[in-house]
Amino acid sequence: MNPTAATGFVLEVASADDFEALHALHLRAMRESLEHLGRYDPRHARERLAAGFAPEHTHHIVVDGVAWLRVLKPLSHVMRLDHLCIDRLHSAVALVRR
Repeated sequence: MNPTAATGFVLEVASADDFEALHALHLRAMRESLEHLGRYDPRHARERLAAGFAPEHTHHIVVDGVAWLRVLKPLSHVMRLDHLCIDRLHSAVALVRR
Protein backbone atom coordinates (compact mmCIF):
# COMPACT_ATOMS: atom_id res chain seq x y z
CA MET A 1 0.00 0.00 0.00
CA ASN A 2 1.39 3.39 -0.92
CA PRO A 3 1.07 6.35 1.43
CA THR A 4 -1.41 9.01 0.55
CA ALA A 5 -2.27 12.37 2.01
CA ALA A 6 -5.53 10.85 3.24
CA THR A 7 -3.98 7.98 5.19
CA GLY A 8 -0.51 9.23 6.13
CA PHE A 9 0.78 5.67 6.58
CA VAL A 10 2.17 2.73 4.64
CA LEU A 11 1.49 -0.97 5.22
CA GLU A 12 4.55 -3.13 4.60
CA VAL A 13 4.26 -6.91 4.62
CA ALA A 14 6.56 -8.51 7.17
CA SER A 15 8.99 -11.31 6.39
CA ALA A 16 10.21 -14.19 8.52
CA ASP A 17 13.42 -12.20 9.08
CA ASP A 18 11.41 -9.50 10.86
CA PHE A 19 10.47 -11.67 13.84
CA GLU A 20 13.17 -10.44 16.26
CA ALA A 21 12.46 -6.76 15.56
CA LEU A 22 8.71 -7.34 15.86
CA HIS A 23 9.23 -9.24 19.11
CA ALA A 24 11.24 -6.33 20.52
CA LEU A 25 8.51 -3.90 19.47
CA HIS A 26 5.86 -6.14 21.03
CA LEU A 27 7.78 -6.19 24.34
CA ARG A 28 8.23 -2.39 24.35
CA ALA A 29 4.55 -1.90 23.66
CA MET A 30 3.30 -4.33 26.31
CA ARG A 31 5.89 -4.34 29.08
CA GLU A 32 4.70 -1.45 31.25
CA SER A 33 1.07 -2.56 31.22
CA LEU A 34 1.92 -6.19 31.93
CA GLU A 35 4.36 -5.26 34.71
CA HIS A 36 1.62 -3.14 36.30
CA LEU A 37 -0.62 -6.23 36.30
CA GLY A 38 2.22 -8.43 37.59
CA ARG A 39 2.07 -10.53 34.41
CA TYR A 40 5.19 -9.54 32.48
CA ASP A 41 6.98 -12.66 31.28
CA PRO A 42 9.24 -12.09 28.26
CA ARG A 43 9.58 -15.84 27.62
CA HIS A 44 5.82 -16.31 27.49
CA ALA A 45 5.41 -13.22 25.29
CA ARG A 46 7.99 -14.58 22.84
CA GLU A 47 6.36 -18.02 22.76
CA ARG A 48 2.91 -16.53 22.17
CA LEU A 49 4.09 -14.24 19.39
CA ALA A 50 6.15 -17.02 17.75
CA ALA A 51 3.28 -19.52 17.92
CA GLY A 52 1.02 -17.25 15.90
CA PHE A 53 3.63 -15.54 13.72
CA ALA A 54 2.62 -15.70 10.08
CA PRO A 55 4.52 -13.13 8.00
CA GLU A 56 1.84 -13.15 5.32
CA HIS A 57 -0.69 -11.80 7.87
CA THR A 58 1.74 -9.43 9.58
CA HIS A 59 2.33 -5.84 8.52
CA HIS A 60 4.49 -2.97 9.62
CA ILE A 61 2.40 0.17 9.83
CA VAL A 62 4.88 2.92 8.97
CA VAL A 63 3.99 6.45 10.06
CA ASP A 64 6.59 9.18 9.70
CA GLY A 65 9.31 6.52 9.42
CA VAL A 66 8.23 4.73 12.62
CA ALA A 67 7.02 1.14 12.28
CA TRP A 68 4.18 -0.28 14.31
CA LEU A 69 2.92 -3.85 14.19
CA ARG A 70 -0.39 -5.21 12.98
CA VAL A 71 -1.36 -8.86 12.71
CA LEU A 72 -4.68 -9.48 10.99
CA LYS A 73 -5.64 -13.14 10.58
CA PRO A 74 -8.38 -14.39 8.29
CA LEU A 75 -11.04 -16.62 9.79
CA SER A 76 -13.80 -18.31 7.81
CA HIS A 77 -16.07 -15.24 7.86
CA VAL A 78 -14.09 -12.32 9.34
CA MET A 79 -10.63 -10.93 9.88
CA ARG A 80 -9.34 -11.09 13.48
CA LEU A 81 -6.96 -8.47 14.84
CA ASP A 82 -4.41 -10.61 16.68
CA HIS A 83 -1.90 -7.90 17.61
CA LEU A 84 -1.72 -4.14 17.30
CA CYS A 85 1.45 -2.80 18.88
CA ILE A 86 2.35 0.86 18.97
CA ASP A 87 5.88 1.64 20.04
CA ARG A 88 5.63 3.53 23.33
CA LEU A 89 8.73 5.52 22.39
CA HIS A 90 6.98 7.11 19.42
CA SER A 91 3.23 6.87 20.00
CA ALA A 92 2.72 10.34 21.49
CA VAL A 93 4.72 12.05 18.74
CA ALA A 94 2.86 10.25 15.94
CA LEU A 95 -0.55 10.94 17.45
CA VAL A 96 0.16 14.62 18.11
CA ARG A 97 1.19 15.13 14.48
CA ARG A 98 -2.21 13.94 13.22
